[in-house]
Amino acid sequence: MTLKQIVLNTLKNINTPISIPELANVIWQQHNNGKDLSIYDALKRTCEQGHVAHPKAELQNRIYAQNNHWKEICVDKTIKPHRIFLCKAIALPNEDELVKNFDTFHLSFEISTPTLKDFIVHWEKKYSYPMESKYDENIGKPLTEISRRELFEWKNGSVISHAKLESIEKNYPLLFLGDKKERYLNDKQSGGAIWNIFYLHCLSPQEYPIYDQHTYRAMKYLTTKKIIEIGYNKKKVYESYINEYLPFIKLFGNSYDNRKIDKALFSFGQFLKIAKKYQ
Repeated sequence: MTLKQIVLNTLKNINTPISIPELANVIWQQHNNGKDLSIYDALKRTCEQGHVAHPKAELQNRIYAQNNHWKEICVDKTIKPHRIFLCKAIALPNEDELVKNFDTFHLSFEISTPTLKDFIVHWEKKYSYPMESKYDENIGKPLTEISRRELFEWKNGSVISHAKLESIEKNYPLLFLGDKKERYLNDKQSGGAIWNIFYLHCLSPQEYPIYDQHTYRAMKYLTTKKIIEIGYNKKKVYESYINEYLPFIKLFGNSYDNRKIDKALFSFGQFLKIAKKYQ
């Protein structure tokens, strides 16, 4: 029995909309934890090759991948957040019949996080960034040659080139005793604005939160409901950091870990960058 036949047979006994993860779970339970499925061995091989954590996850992936091609199944891709619904298995209606049912279509999409806590919990879980250990193992400690390089490699997202390493050694000493704001939040001074702010974060993580295009985008949307980009003007970046972002972060108070806030804002800002294309 093909995957399509398995899905169709299962949907015949389901009278309400069902999400693909829920459908995969029903199929799994009805077939002896998947073992009676004709495709079980193929699902298991994919798991053993390390592509997925569990054969059931591969079943879910295959349903997602194939449902666009199954003409017997109506698919609504735009319903509530995190849910792609399969309708009960039926022959697709003709165009006139389809128009009559437009009032049942879900034509908008939202991700609901009604409280600040919900927002932070949801978006922090979506955070993903390369070489995270280089940040976690070095932040909040006195800078050394190694920790400084690893922190900037983390910020850079890759190994630092020789030219960038020379710039780091020139602009960001292991110990800085001068006026931090005058040196690193001043558009007349050397160094890029985002990296200068990151260096301040390395020196004093609680006082100077990380700032970049994603956290800026997140802040602007949360405060204006508009997706706005940070721009490249060094002076304006510093002004937005001092006059907007630092007061904005203080609004979170002491109820939330600063790193969790940063991860949530970073992830949300990344999402907004993608969403902007579909406005």
